[in-house]
Amino acid sequence: MASNQYEGLALRYLIAMVLAIIACAVLSQLWGIEGAAVSTLISDIVLIPFVLKHSLKLTHDTWAGFKKGIIEEATQVPVYFQRFYLAAMVNRKKKHDL
Repeated sequence: MASNQYEGLALRYLIAMVLAIIACAVLSQLWGIEGAAVSTLISDIVLIPFVLKHSLKLTHDTWAGFKKGIIEEATQVPVYFQRFYLAAMVNRKKKHDL
């Protein structure tokens, strides 16, 4: 794992956040809370490609490996919901039995 290679990323985040604050001030005056949300969304969308590219480089991963990991995790989402549902039903039954 690489270390001390985050300076470029931190600088881009700093610039993006300053621009997002300015955009938030302007857009919130025009569109209210929706304008603030839009400015945040835009800054995140602009940074995502660079962050992913830089992170994959630092971790010596590939786009294919990253995509495979995302797909593997996504296939587990129904299992997580099922566990959550079962736990909620058990808790509901315990409360009912009291």
